[in-house]
Amino acid sequence: MDLRSYYRKLRETEKKISEEFVVVKSLVTPEGGIAGRLTEVRRELAAKMLVDGLGELAGKEEAEAFRKKAAEEQKEEEQKRASTKIQFTVLTEAELRALFIVSGVRLERLEGGNGAAALLTAQVTKAEGAKCPR
Repeated sequence: MDLRSYYRKLRETEKKISEEFVVVKSLVTPEGGIAGRLTEVRRELAAKMLVDGLGELAGKEEAEAFRKKAAEEQKEEEQKRASTKIQFTVLTEAELRALFIVSGVRLERLEGGNGAAALLTAQVTKAEGAKCPR
């Protein structure tokens, strides 16, 4: 194999790829590579896979579906991780006593950003009169 022509072909193929990251579909290889597996790789690696005959560029529809599925899986994973986190508030004794004598409670659900779990906040209105004797 002529290395100059190999690397020239590699550079030419890389120039033809416009995006920094592209979705590549694998081809069957003698080493046991499975055809049809989609993966997102950098332009340089995609060019190498194309020149070496290990893969081909995925079609626009395939690439969009792959990226959409990957984004959904990432969102689900972030939600799963956020649900394992415990949030709590430390109250002083005076605040705790005020919670036992209230005139109203308003619950509000706050949606977490970036797929985080929803939060529930409580706004408590103190009652007029004496404090809790405890």
